[in-house]
Amino acid sequence: MRKNKSLVISAFLFALGQATLANAQSVTYRVTFEGKWTTAVTPGGLPSGAHFSPLIGAVHNNQVTFWSSGGTASAGIESMAEIGGTDTLRGEIGSAGSNAHTVLEKSVPFGGTASATIEFTVTPDHPLVTLVTMVAPSPDWFTGVAGLSLREGGSWLDSRTVNLFPYDAGTEDGAEFSLSNPSTSPQGVITSIGGTGKFSNEPIATLTFTLQTPPPDPDPPVVSVSGGAAVTEGGDATFTLTASPAPSAAVTVNVGVTQTGDFASIGQTGTRTVSVGTTGTATFTVGTVDDDADESNGRVTATVTGGAGYSPHAQNAAASVAVADNDDAPDLVDPVDPVDPVDPVDPVDPVDPVDPVDPVDPVDPVDPVDPVDPVDPTDPEPDPPVVSVSGGDAVTEGGAALLR
Repeated sequence: MRKNKSLVISAFLFALGQATLANAQSVTYRVTFEGKWTTAVTPGGLPSGAHFSPLIGAVHNNQVTFWSSGGTASAGIESMAEIGGTDTLRGEIGSAGSNAHTVLEKSVPFGGTASATIEFTVTPDHPLVTLVTMVAPSPDWFTGVAGLSLREGGSWLDSRTVNLFPYDAGTEDGAEFSLSNPSTSPQGVITSIGGTGKFSNEPIATLTFTLQTPPPDPDPPVVSVSGGAAVTEGGDATFTLTASPAPSAAVTVNVGVTQTGDFASIGQTGTRTVSVGTTGTATFTVGTVDDDADESNGRVTATVTGGAGYSPHAQNAAASVAVADNDDAPDLVDPVDPVDPVDPVDPVDPVDPVDPVDPVDPVDPVDPVDPVDPVDPTDPEPDPPVVSVSGGDAVTEGGAALLR
């Protein structure tokens, strides 16, 4: 029997604080119920007053199940399947607490091919939909979906259409389109009756779910870089890029490579591009050259620069790997004065530095008296003799210096 109810579109939250669930990750769907009940579904004809009862259901998580094929119907499912009632099932949804996010409810116009739509919000924590309606008139027959997910592989579906087939709730006897039949005792289980009894294998209705508000683009991953162990020239400096959160698709990251010293191989510095996949990490190396030049130790530095689909880490966008030189220093020779330090005498002029008097003419320049006739003719008294001194050959320390 069809219950006349006013048009209701309700979406409400059960637990205190649940209002914040409609956040940046929430999306809105529109579901359209479309009756397909014609003689193609019931070849024996449609009963007088064929119709569907008001839709009733919920958005919920996987911690609660309101009905399942092969399971026992709850009191709420029994009431819906036998008389099109919604109050008891609505109460069961409310009793699910935070496991249920939103109640879905909508009256369906009279007739076997009527349609109705509901808009509702789902979240990543509550991506499942249960929605049912009575096939009326009947003993306890209904159709709908149980725990249908609108999210696959971490993404919301753009659309999904589900063919609906009739079920027997297992609560009331009867094989005809009639009401007020004896209760099934003991109670049976919910069973699909498509392709049996009154019904063909054609769907009796469809539910089409269409995404109304695409989810916002997630925040781009933040990419940091870390350096590996120090290397000796000729080895490869290793760096690791880490993207957080890991991207849903590979991201090309720009990295600037510089060096202190002259160690990097040709073509290894400058801008490099590294692909970071869905694992969130990628490793690359910078080759160095093992040369023969003695030089100070240095380092190779990698810096994450800006690009599309990511942002550099605020503190950890650069890292360095130390590079050690492995060449010996050359022997040290004083290039300024190659003279043998043992004998500092200038080889150009071997005059003894102790006595700079020219050995060719040993006359003391202080007294220029002619050595041929030392007697001054103006002085009847002979002058006193003049004594000079000259040095001998140079000696090495420890030897005796000769003076005469």
